[in-house]
Amino acid sequence: MTQTLTTENRFQILKSCPVFASVAVEDLRLLAEIARTEQLEANEILFEAGEVAHDIFVVASGTLGVFVPEHEAPASLMQPGDLFGEYAMFYDNVRTTTVRSASAACLLSIDYQRFRAYLMRFPEMTLKLLETAIRRLVTLERMGHKH
Repeated sequence: MTQTLTTENRFQILKSCPVFASVAVEDLRLLAEIARTEQLEANEILFEAGEVAHDIFVVASGTLGVFVPEHEAPASLMQPGDLFGEYAMFYDNVRTTTVRSASAACLLSIDYQRFRAYLMRFPEMTLKLLETAIRRLVTLERMGHKH
């Protein structure tokens, strides 16, 4: 399955992501222009815990499982509109989890260098991104997973 996404498609996907909900339309269009499209088949590993990280991702379609090391069941599922991969941008540049597609999936990816530059222009987004990351960490703690 190869899905081609136009800049307008990428814009609509980013707009559905809660992290970007408060971003002005023209500012979000800039991000849509630099986002790349990635395709995964069912059960394909996007990245593994311990790998060097370079990108954040937003799910366009499909479902992905997020696996914490030493746990067989997914700690969470990423679905359309969900953003992930941001932890490594702030800490160590190393992936903390393994992400595997539960179905065929289409993702938007944005490399850290470009995303950091974007965050510098729109600092209010950094707060929203940190809020999302902390909410995810608290959920994992409550489930008894180490992060």
